[in-house]
Amino acid sequence: MTPKLLLEYQQKPRAKWVGWALLGIALMLVIDVSVRKDEAEEQLAVWKSPQKQVSSADARSTGSTTEDQMQQALVVVEQLALPWSPLFNAIERAHTETVALLAVQPDAQRRSVTIIGEAKGYNDVLAYVARLREEARLKNVYLVGNEVREDQPQRPVAFTVSADWRSVQ
Repeated sequence: MTPKLLLEYQQKPRAKWVGWALLGIALMLVIDVSVRKDEAEEQLAVWKSPQKQVSSADARSTGSTTEDQMQQALVVVEQLALPWSPLFNAIERAHTETVALLAVQPDAQRRSVTIIGEAKGYNDVLAYVARLREEARLKNVYLVGNEVREDQPQRPVAFTVSADWRSVQ
């Protein structure tokens, strides 16, 4: 004897409160977004509007602060506009397996870079400096300092290299 197969062709009625609850949540989210948008527009209007009357002492302090902030912003913009990728690509091309870079410290204002690293031996440091000198983007590449790390078992040579970088078309 085969078991009976029960098929239900009618859908069970859904709870009506679920739809109303979802609609209520959606309305609350729309209201929240609207309020936040209004607050953001008010803040933007405050920032855009010129300052009203300010005492002369406040004007001087606010003016110098604004000028200082503008100078800092200009410095940041200049740093971001520099060709960082070609500089770091040049440093990466000079990399060898016997050299580990610990720090790369670029100075955007002077267009110079200080490279700090470790190598297995002194000859590896000299070879790395020679490879950096071959890079067209780098000039005035000098080994500023070196030191054998006696406290480490492999006795690596810690070094510091200074270089200037230039734009090459």
